[in-house]
Amino acid sequence: MPRRSSPRLQSFDYTGPYVYSITINTNAGRSYVKDDRFVRFCVNVLEKEAAARAFEIVAYCFMPNHVHLLVAGLDEISHLKPFMQQFKQITGFAFKQDHGASLWHRSYHDRVLRREESIGSVAAYIWANPVRAGLVARPEDYLYSGPPGRLLGGAGRQRPDAEVGGQSLSSVRTDPATPSTQG
Repeated sequence: MPRRSSPRLQSFDYTGPYVYSITINTNAGRSYVKDDRFVRFCVNVLEKEAAARAFEIVAYCFMPNHVHLLVAGLDEISHLKPFMQQFKQITGFAFKQDHGASLWHRSYHDRVLRREESIGSVAAYIWANPVRAGLVARPEDYLYSGPPGRLLGGAGRQRPDAEVGGQSLSSVRTDPATPSTQG
């Protein structure tokens, strides 16, 4: 089967202080992301790569056959493509070493949030994914969602719109003229 071209927007360079909703599917939709040790490893890689590449992790949810991320670029050097490439490469390599199989689908789906979109609503949608799938009754009961300090419903947890990296997320949005979907 021939490879399809990249689903990234041609007129947008994915660099700067933007907020992205990302979905990464597993290879052939297989339920590979379900081992507690491996998910903890993936979260650790996500946190390290985000810190190294000037991104804030607003929300995540590791489902058995896909991952949802909501990430915010914190400054002008925040570049989504290498961030996603490194996350997928490191976690995919580790998975292949342990299981002899490719973990991730070739690409990922991204959506650049517009200025008027509620980051809190997008985060809540991500965290509700295991509820919609019938895995738990409440988003806060799912072990593989986070970050724990932001997940709604938990003790001492805050709303995701509150602040990210010491700044209001309302300042980390695209202009309304920027295309918002690609996938």
